[in-house]
Amino acid sequence: LGVGGAGSGTNGIGGNGGAASGGDVNIAGAKGSTASTFQTAAVTDWTAGNGGSSFFGGAGAGILNADGGAAATNSGSGGGGGGVPSTTVFYSGGGGGAGGYVRKLIAFPATSYTYTVGAGGAGASAGTAGKAGGNGAAGLIIITAYFT
Repeated sequence: LGVGGAGSGTNGIGGNGGAASGGDVNIAGAKGSTASTFQTAAVTDWTAGNGGSSFFGGAGAGILNADGGAAATNSGSGGGGGGVPSTTVFYSGGGGGAGGYVRKLIAFPATSYTYTVGAGGAGASAGTAGKAGGNGAAGLIIITAYFT
């Protein structure tokens, strides 16, 4: 199970999604989106990148001139980047990448297992001309028992 990467505030690039391996179903996490620009009344506005969505959805939104949105609780998704107010010098933050998803069928279960759920990444603090990034969400483990 992979951990999503952090988005960049230096050039507005979204963070990479986490890898996934070792399961019967392996889905890599989505990359966070890159900041984008648009012109309004001779001013360039930088809209922050959205967080990458995990298998469970719930990515944080990147917002213009505001702190990035946090990912939904226990979704494993990335947080949105922080926006920069009307400037052509600084980029808004890119969205954080989502963690990967693994599904595994255990045909001969053991009596106990050791496992770890990764913590969500903290959103970056605001820079000189920008807003803070949104927090990523921790993953989760779902166990389903089936007896015949």
